[in-house]
Amino acid sequence: MNRPDPSGLLVGVLAAALLAAAQHRPLQPFRGEVLRADTVSLTVRDRQDPRRIRTFHYAPALRTKILHLFEREGIEPGSRVEVRYDPASPDIAVAVHIHPPRHAHNGHP
Repeated sequence: MNRPDPSGLLVGVLAAALLAAAQHRPLQPFRGEVLRADTVSLTVRDRQDPRRIRTFHYAPALRTKILHLFEREGIEPGSRVEVRYDPASPDIAVAVHIHPPRHAHNGHP
């Protein structure tokens, strides 16, 4: 009589639970200023610590949106940005929220 291996069943259940937990992991924000941006990556300087600079590549679902953004206007250096990423893949941007830079306007041309 063949009985199922309880350790194999346990490993399968644990793997399924870990996978489910990983899929519902909250995204982490990184807030800063755009130093450089193109259709492949985004380099951002931290707002709180100017020595901390990170480069993110775009997740496939975000890449299409970024391409459309670059077709219209691009991402200007100096823009404030919030990059959201999964802690399991900290160099992959899952979402990007961009605030264009504030230009000083003193009323003179």
